[in-house]
Amino acid sequence: MRALRRVDAEAGLMAALPLLLLALLLLPAQTALAGHVGCGSVITTDTMLDSDVVCEGETYGVTAITIAADGVTLDLAGHTVSGERAYDDSSNGVATDGTRAGVTVRGGTVIGFGAGLDLAASNSVIERLRIRDNGGVALQIDGDRNSVRRTDVHHTAETGIYVVGTGAVLERNRVRGMLACMWVVGDRTRMVHNLLADCYAAGLMSGYTAATFERNTVIGNASGFYVSGEGAVVRQNAFSRNAAGGLTVIDPRAIVDRNIASENGFESDSNPQGGIEVFTAGTVVSRNRADLNADYGIYAVPGVVDGGGNRARGNGNPLQCLNVACRR
Repeated sequence: MRALRRVDAEAGLMAALPLLLLALLLLPAQTALAGHVGCGSVITTDTMLDSDVVCEGETYGVTAITIAADGVTLDLAGHTVSGERAYDDSSNGVATDGTRAGVTVRGGTVIGFGAGLDLAASNSVIERLRIRDNGGVALQIDGDRNSVRRTDVHHTAETGIYVVGTGAVLERNRVRGMLACMWVVGDRTRMVHNLLADCYAAGLMSGYTAATFERNTVIGNASGFYVSGEGAVVRQNAFSRNAAGGLTVIDPRAIVDRNIASENGFESDSNPQGGIEVFTAGTVVSRNRADLNADYGIYAVPGVVDGGGNRARGNGNPLQCLNVACRR
C-alpha cells in the first residue's frame, strides 16, 4: 500500500512539473548578468555588467548602451563604459531610445563620449557614477522627478550636470573643471550638499516657483552661482574664491539665509564684485556672513527685505553692505 502511495505521489509530481516551470518563468525578472554587453548594445531588462564596454575606432553617432524599456536598471558594477575621446556631440555613453520612466543607472565610470549620459526619463535615478573627459554634457536628463546623487563629474568640455524638469533632486554630487558645473531648469528643484568647483561658471537654477539650494559648496569658479526664478530658499551654502562674485539672486520671493561668502569677486581691479548680490525687491536677506570680498560683502537693491543678523568685514567697499545692515 505504501509503495502504491509513493508511485501515485511521484506521478503527481511529474504531472505538476510543467506548471511549476511555467510559474518560475512568470516570476518577476531580477537583475541579470549581461554576459559581455558590447558597444552598441540595446537593453530592455535589468542588466549588470560583467566587463568593461569599450567603443573603439570611429564613434560618431555611436551610443555604447541604449536603454529601450521602462523600469530598467543598468548597474555598471564598477566597470567602465569608454569611447575614443573624439569629443563629438553625437556619441553617447548611455542613452534612452525615447522617453522612458523608472530608469536607474549606477555604479561605474563613463568616459570619452560627446555626452556621457543623455536620458529622456522621469521618476529615474542616477547614482554613484564617475563621468569624465566627455566633449559636451557629462550628464543630461530631461523629465520630471529625477534624482542625481553621489556622482562625480569632472573634466568635461561644456556642462557637468544639466537637468530639465519638475521635482529634480541633486544631492551630494561633486562637479569640477568644466565650462558650467551645474544647470537646472524646472519647478521644485532641490540641490543639497553638492560641490561645484573650478568651473568657468558654477551654475544656474531657474524656471521654478519653489526651489531649495542648501548646504552646497561653490568654490574657485570664474563666476559663482545664479538663482533666478520665484520662491527659492537659499540657505547655509558656502561661496568662496569665485572670481566674478559668489552668489547672485534674481528672485522676488527668495529667502537668502545663513550663507557664507568669502574672498569672491577679484576678477579684475576695474570691476570688482561682491560676495552676495541680490537684484530684486522682496527678497529676504538674513543671518549671512560676507567677509574679504572684492566689493560689497552683500549688495542689495532698494526694496530687499533686511531680515537682520547679517555680518560683514574686510570687504573692498568700506560700506561693507548696501541696503541691508551688517555688523562686523
